[in-house]
Amino acid sequence: MKLHLSRKTTILVSERKWRFSNDDNSTAMKRVFLFALAMMLGTFSTISAQELEGGRYVTLCFMVRTTPWEVSRDVKLHPREESDWHTLESVTALREAFAKNNPNGRLTWGFTLNALEDPRENYVQIRQYAVECHYRYGDEISYFPGYFPAMYLPEDRINREMSEAIAEISALVGNGYRPDCIMGGFLSAGTLKYLAEKEDIHVAHAVIWSQHAIDGGGADGSPSYPFYPSTEHFCKPAQGPDDFIDCVNLDGWTMDFICARLSGASGHGIDQYNSRRGVGPIETYQGWGLELGQKEVMHTESIHFDDGFRKNGFGWVTDIWETQMYHEFGKDLMIPAMERWVGETRERWPDVQFVTFGEFGKLWREAHPTNDWDYRFEERGSGLGDSYNNLEIRWFMNPEFRLALLKDWHNSDDPARVIDFTRYDLPAKEPTGATPGHPIKDWSLMNVINQKGLRPQDSPKLLSELDSESQEMIYAHYPELRTESLQEPRDSKTPADYVNPTMGNISHILVPTFPTVHLPGGMLRITPERYDATEEFLAGLPVIVTSHRGSSAFTISPSSGPEAAVIESMRYDNEHIHPYSYEADVADGQIHVKFAPSEQSAIYEMDFHIID
Repeated sequence: MKLHLSRKTTILVSERKWRFSNDDNSTAMKRVFLFALAMMLGTFSTISAQELEGGRYVTLCFMVRTTPWEVSRDVKLHPREESDWHTLESVTALREAFAKNNPNGRLTWGFTLNALEDPRENYVQIRQYAVECHYRYGDEISYFPGYFPAMYLPEDRINREMSEAIAEISALVGNGYRPDCIMGGFLSAGTLKYLAEKEDIHVAHAVIWSQHAIDGGGADGSPSYPFYPSTEHFCKPAQGPDDFIDCVNLDGWTMDFICARLSGASGHGIDQYNSRRGVGPIETYQGWGLELGQKEVMHTESIHFDDGFRKNGFGWVTDIWETQMYHEFGKDLMIPAMERWVGETRERWPDVQFVTFGEFGKLWREAHPTNDWDYRFEERGSGLGDSYNNLEIRWFMNPEFRLALLKDWHNSDDPARVIDFTRYDLPAKEPTGATPGHPIKDWSLMNVINQKGLRPQDSPKLLSELDSESQEMIYAHYPELRTESLQEPRDSKTPADYVNPTMGNISHILVPTFPTVHLPGGMLRITPERYDATEEFLAGLPVIVTSHRGSSAFTISPSSGPEAAVIESMRYDNEHIHPYSYEADVADGQIHVKFAPSEQSAIYEMDFHIID
């Protein structure tokens, strides 16, 4: 095939292989060639013409650095030298693993200032490869000023170095390129205003949602989905035109809400708690291994792509991978982890799009010119590690406040209690005066009640125990919660309410117990069609189990689609088991199933959700 770039230039392409020299003219020609080839072959597109509503989006950043926690050229908070762990081999393998099941996906590259300027050959090669990926796939090249620049540096220095880095990226990529988003970790309101007004950049990853006392700092208190920040505090949504910063604030890692309600971490292992657990690879794959880590990642994504998608009209999951993990934790773990995460995400939600941070932020900005959003999320823990499966958390987030309700849904007498009520209408103020010698590590926005439970006032409360002003504010947005607050807990339990059918459902040596739904003396009993509680799939819906360790005599296999199909196994989530009832989402969240037995019969109820 012949590709004509100008009247005087023709490049022959055979089997999509090419070779260039390393001189400057060849590099420039290579950029033009890759861009033209990508456009001709359709290897990347943009989402600017699409609507935010009805979409499922994943944003991923590859972070490239020279040491951990570096926030400037000479401010490196960790002594470890990582140059040997940053190689062309590692970033190429990770990018190819990302593309294996996702050929049209795009991602963001975040370079620290040192990684942008390091003259060593490996960093030169990584920068050149990232530029190739920009022209070939549409990847974004951006600046990552460390996770916590505002905690260690004066704001004017952060802003000055931001402009220097943006100029260096423009020169690196060429053709007038500028990033659409800055990957900032935590950035102050003043820096976000500087980006919008001085650099004409209107998207920034400037918060890590719920992070507190991890990696040397944190700032809890913000919404978890995009918002325009206030001039008072980067965690606070703008409260009006005079308080408005036109720079969309994006989270960097999607968290498991059950895990995130605590402060800090005791480690990454399955027997330890970690408040940053969710889709992050260190807290899942490195901490739990590939199989259990993948289960937790998929569970966290399902919060946003199943029920969250229905509640909010779109779903968004965001993640950052530090590229040194390829060598630090081993390619035999990280490459399969990347392939499985991306591949199984696309398999379960075929409409999901992997886009850059800048693309997603601009799409959200087009749909929301002001803070006119209202986000709702609901989760029951995965049952793995510190994502306790007896806990149910509901989050309500809007520009006036965020509210979290937590309950033990295994205990029918346990009402939902407020564990977080952060009012955004109250004044807020960021810390000032941070320097490398005198860092300010906590930039949290905490007022009425905070989920971390660190202050006496953070003790969980019933909705009815809040002051009247707070109650009226909540009920004005969510009138259904007024009715809920009036419902008193049951005065007494039946004996069946004390039975936990899930005890012993995982056994490392003996045959596990099986959670049985059965009316004593009744003719029908069921247990979920799986070996034990670690299984990810059900072999249909049981109708009658004839022995206490046997399978159902026959099963029901519901399907959602234009034609009936034989379903041999179904993925399930949000499972609730009592001696007298069974409930779960099956078929990748498309069907909600309930079962209840009586003396001589039983009832199945199936709610089929419409998913485009």
